[in-house]
Amino acid sequence: MLKKRENIDEVAILEEIFDKIEQPGHELNKYDYICWVEKYTENKQLFTSEDECYESDFDAEKNLSKLMWFYDFIKEYADENFIAPTKYRFGSYYSIKFNNVGYNIGKEFGPFGRDIYFCGRTKIFNSFIDYFDIENNIPQKNTEHIKKQLKDLSDLITKMTNENVPTDAISEITEKTLKKVLSNKE
Repeated sequence: MLKKRENIDEVAILEEIFDKIEQPGHELNKYDYICWVEKYTENKQLFTSEDECYESDFDAEKNLSKLMWFYDFIKEYADENFIAPTKYRFGSYYSIKFNNVGYNIGKEFGPFGRDIYFCGRTKIFNSFIDYFDIENNIPQKNTEHIKKQLKDLSDLITKMTNENVPTDAISEITEKTLKKVLSNKE
């Protein structure tokens, strides 16, 4: 009978191994990638991370596999600027523009819990994020205003808890207010 080894954290060992594996996203040149997307989508309006299985062109296959990293780059910028993705039944996406061309870049919830990333050309509307704002980390017009409002809310909650208002009451009224506001928007 095998004995369980003491003082060995298997999860920590696995994390250390995975940290040492080179991640392809770290070498992703975002500008080169969006230029590749622009050229690739001239002939193929929509592609997914799954297309790499069927691609015979090595450069295309290599770039298709980087779509996840490019999506993460866009998502990180959107999160920092309080830009919510457009949600739909199978996932969500962000709309960006580059050289007067619109793109929806997102992810779908695939089979067996596996995400499928996609990118497709689309018409440009007012709510698109300019690629160069993302690349240069230029805040959106309302980002500072939202940060100030959230700080004010945080300060108010801190003041209320310091004045012994029960946190359950704060949480409950905040949740009810959000539900009411969101239901009025629909």
